[in-house]
Amino acid sequence: MPAIEKFVVDKKKESISWSCFGQTRNKTIPGLDQAIVESKNGNILVLAGANGSPNKLVILDGEGRISCELSPPEGFQFYYLSNHPEIGGAVVCVTDESIDGWNDWFFGIDFSNASLFRHCPAH
Repeated sequence: MPAIEKFVVDKKKESISWSCFGQTRNKTIPGLDQAIVESKNGNILVLAGANGSPNKLVILDGEGRISCELSPPEGFQFYYLSNHPEIGGAVVCVTDESIDGWNDWFFGIDFSNASLFRHCPAH
């Protein structure tokens, strides 16, 4: 796993920058809302969308290559990114229809088949 250091998010310029293996990397993501370094695999997770309403999760490797782009699960909207202690990089999604009494859920990322899975309620 590459060590990502000096990670900087600039929402105004819609860009992220970081250092990996001593080389500085930069990436522009139109509609950048939020970005974090995923703790378990060293990927970069980015939420992007128009007018502050993220509708795309972009996953980058340490070199800045796009691994995949994901949409919110059916019936959900992206809310924010987090590193969950059990599953690593995660995205919290919200729904109008509560499930088991909860409207906010952690979704993990299955990197092997580029999909999201519902993990647990977000408190």
